[in-house]
Amino acid sequence: MDDARFDGTTRGLDARLTRRHAGGLATGALLALGLAMESDAKKKKKKKQKTYCLNGQTTEIKGTKKKLKKKGKSLLKQGATPGTCSQPPPPPTCTWTNQATFGGSGLGNPHGVAMTPDGLTVLVAIINNHHISVWTRPNASSTGWSNQTTFGTQGSGDDNFDAPHGVAVSSDGLTALVADTGNHRISVWTRTNPTTWDYQTEFGSEGSGPSNFDSPYDVALSADGQTALVADLLNHRISVWTRTSATSTDWSNEDTFGSQGSGGDNFNAPHDVVLAADGLTALIADVVNDRISVWTRPNATSPTWTNQTTFGTEGSGPSNFAFPRGVAVTPDGQTAVVSDAGNDRMSVWALTCTT
Repeated sequence: MDDARFDGTTRGLDARLTRRHAGGLATGALLALGLAMESDAKKKKKKKQKTYCLNGQTTEIKGTKKKLKKKGKSLLKQGATPGTCSQPPPPPTCTWTNQATFGGSGLGNPHGVAMTPDGLTVLVAIINNHHISVWTRPNASSTGWSNQTTFGTQGSGDDNFDAPHGVAVSSDGLTALVADTGNHRISVWTRTNPTTWDYQTEFGSEGSGPSNFDSPYDVALSADGQTALVADLLNHRISVWTRTSATSTDWSNEDTFGSQGSGGDNFNAPHDVVLAADGLTALIADVVNDRISVWTRPNATSPTWTNQTTFGTEGSGPSNFAFPRGVAVTPDGQTAVVSDAGNDRMSVWALTCTT
């Protein structure tokens, strides 16, 4: 046999075998890859997912049927519900618009104002006419306010006033406390029927002792009707008075807090005082010191008030005041609105707490 031909044939066969082997290997590799992918796909198909709503947050869990069941039970025990959480509607955009006006030039310099909890009756302290003007409306959505009555006349007798500046009303709407500024006392009136207010009693007299006032400018009444705080303007303090029940006519001075000065526990002509709904925090418009002074007590029967903080300083910036004359606080005690008289604006403050 010709060796050269034999060698050439052998090399050709080897090449063909090599190509076939290589092709077989490639095909095998592809087949193996395909099987692996199919296996992964099957595994992926076995994994499922579910969603739950817990504390307003949508939680998605994944896993096998067994794991989903176990995790789902755990979430349900925590109070979750199956499915996604519904999205809350966006908060409304609110604006304040004038709804109505009442009174007029003959009203006589209105100053302090108090509203009954049902929103149907407003009591206004009228300085120049020396009385309290009572206005009502038929329902809480009505814009039709009408003058129902007035009570008090100028003078120094039991049923008189001299330039009353402040007024507070009880939570049942049946008792009114009036800061009778010129007579240096707090005058207490009760409503015996829807249109009649009668003088009941008074407390305080002119002077500087614990049971005296010097131009009381405002009064606040606790929700239980048993504690009254008086802004004693020219004695530069807050005077605290109590009674044993919401129907008692016997008011007694419990304490005073604050004294003239500019320190943390001082006042300089306090104009306005307001009590938080829980009766534990008092905010005072400390006019000449250009700030709001915050005082607290540990419980609703404690006679001890301590200065907690003050906010605001003299000036015209966002955190300043110029003669703040009035203050109001939301029922939760978290927001205060201040009438910043010298800056011709209302100033809104929010309470933030750190631990």
